[in-house]
Amino acid sequence: MTLPDLAATEALAARLAPLAQAGDAVLLEGPLGAGKSAFARAFWPDAKAAGIDLAGTAAALQKQGAEAFEKSWADMLADIRSKSGALASG
Repeated sequence: MTLPDLAATEALAARLAPLAQAGDAVLLEGPLGAGKSAFARAFWPDAKAAGIDLAGTAAALQKQGAEAFEKSWADMLADIRSKSGALASG
C-alpha cells in the first residue's frame, strides 16, 4: 500500500492501532523519508491506549534482533574460516 502524504499515513496508523492485538505484526517498508517513523509515532499512542505493552514489545524486538545478529555473525565467521581453510589447502 502506498499512501499519498503524511496526513494519510497518520490517519491509517490511527485507524489501525485500536484494532491491533497481541501477536499482530505491521511491516513498514520504504526508503528514508517514506513515512515509516511517522506511521509508528501515530500508531503507538493508540496502541498503548488499547492495552498493547509497548515496553515489552520493544524489549522482545531488541532481544530477537540481537539473537538474529549474533547468529548471522557466527555463520559469517564460520563461512570465512571454511573458505580460508579451503584457500590455504588449495
